[in-house]
Amino acid sequence: MYRCHFTCKGRIVAGADLSASALEQAIHEAQTMLAEGTRAGAIDGFEIWQGASLLHAAEELQSLLDASISLQRSDPSVRFPP
Repeated sequence: MYRCHFTCKGRIVAGADLSASALEQAIHEAQTMLAEGTRAGAIDGFEIWQGASLLHAAEELQSLLDASISLQRSDPSVRFPP
């Protein structure tokens, strides 16, 4: 069993139990929930936990996206994968 904590500016703002049987599936499930907008509010990251163990953290997603866009604009030779 995995648990996802959705975060905003480093603070947990929502949580969800995930039905995934593997970490990769749990990450995908959390990403899908974000993409489908099933979590309301300002969310900029998420963490995947199993019990007391933090297994994956994707923090400040919008900040990372903004930084990569800014870098691409300032240096056209920089390319990031889609």
